[in-house]
Amino acid sequence: MSHRVHFQPSGRGKAQCAPNPLYPKGIALDGSKPGQLSCTVTLPYPAPECGMWLVFCDQCPMSVMITAAGRIDDPVSVRVRCQLSETPEGPTPDTMGAGEQAESLQVNPKRDVK
Repeated sequence: MSHRVHFQPSGRGKAQCAPNPLYPKGIALDGSKPGQLSCTVTLPYPAPECGMWLVFCDQCPMSVMITAAGRIDDPVSVRVRCQLSETPEGPTPDTMGAGEQAESLQVNPKRDVK
């Protein structure tokens, strides 16, 4: 799958507080659901300053926003659920649901992949 990644500065400049020492090489975020199709998107690391990464899938209506601060504990990647189609059992590649609205994903950093 191909994705577009765009950085949107917050206007606050560089981070003013210390990075989280638990993630000296960045953090891999996981917003996927077990047993469902997903994609992993590598993010430019570190972010240039405080702001957010906007990630858009070119194959399905998935989009996600991820905050960053331009520090060593910034996100290095995000794994997101594929939204090619939605069924009660989850997405399947044989039915297209591209006209459906993208549902927002809340990425939980406590579910990071180390």
